[in-house]
Amino acid sequence: MKSSDVIIVGGGAIGCSIAWRLAQVGLSVSVIERDVPGAGASSSAGGMLLPQEESNGPGDMLNLMLQSRALYPAFSEELHSESGIDIEFKSKGALKLLLDEEDERLADKCLEWHRREGLPLERLASAEVLEIEPNLSPELGGGLFFPNEGQVGNRKLVVALVAAAQVAGVEFHNGEEMLGIRADEKGVEIETGADTYSGATAVLCGGAWSKEIGDRLGFGLPVFPYKGQMVQLQVPASMFERPILHGGAYIISKPVGRVICGGTMEKVGFDKRVTGEAIHSILENTLRIAPSLSNAEVADTWACFRPATPDGLPILGRIPGSPNIIAATGHFRNGILLTPVTAELIAGLVLKGEEEGLAPFAPGRFVDG
Repeated sequence: MKSSDVIIVGGGAIGCSIAWRLAQVGLSVSVIERDVPGAGASSSAGGMLLPQEESNGPGDMLNLMLQSRALYPAFSEELHSESGIDIEFKSKGALKLLLDEEDERLADKCLEWHRREGLPLERLASAEVLEIEPNLSPELGGGLFFPNEGQVGNRKLVVALVAAAQVAGVEFHNGEEMLGIRADEKGVEIETGADTYSGATAVLCGGAWSKEIGDRLGFGLPVFPYKGQMVQLQVPASMFERPILHGGAYIISKPVGRVICGGTMEKVGFDKRVTGEAIHSILENTLRIAPSLSNAEVADTWACFRPATPDGLPILGRIPGSPNIIAATGHFRNGILLTPVTAELIAGLVLKGEEEGLAPFAPGRFVDG
């Protein structure tokens, strides 16, 4: 049996960031990961940090995302200092394109609530859009510019978090799947196929697989997978300074000429096939807004599973009836964005019992549902 103060189940960005924060203050931490850290949605995502563009209006989720976005500059610098890895954080805004009357209607609604909430948002004419992003289609009708939005290299983020966590003393146990969990007032025991792990507290960060983890505990964690398919195009140099969005489609430039295109949202269970229909749709939408990419090489395609919940909010907090088991899951499309704030909130809960800010996201909201 292996013992530590805290056991983290799941080695994505969320689990690794919590482990890092807890180890920084001297706790012994073990991370149990069924594959390798970041093998799921964390490494497959686009790395966009878009709390305003992702929101339909004010509320608890917007507040949480804005809080996390505000943490990213210092979070990025600290990670660089601790790991030696640049996570490619950029804050140059984001563009949402307007191509038809429906886009214009939605833009009016978006502008209205942004002004009401005092959040920065600018409406740009077509010429103004092309001035800052000249590789877009000249046929577009304008766009909304979110000046405070940003992006990060999500794959670099995971590598940096693992490195920083290991420097802080975190032990990673890769290729081990949780098979059983027991908890009482004395602590928690988790069984894998390789060993048994004991600790005072366990934090469940299983992403799209959180439901089966909850089932083994006897508590329903209503998390289900939404499949997203993506395409990587290869071009000679970076073509866009900021994330470009239209409808459900997006384009993100990465270093060394990588362009990530995506946008599918499929409730099909754990079907990880990359399909012709989805790739065709992604490329069609991409070339509609950026025909300059028509000769780009298709370098890669993949699919990942986003952890969704019935109400669209993450699940953060103590499991009812099991005070030494904490959930940190269900971040859906915003796991990368919410990494810094989730680590801060969960670390505060583990270390000091602080629950401020967690109430809207508590697992107990599903007890009667």
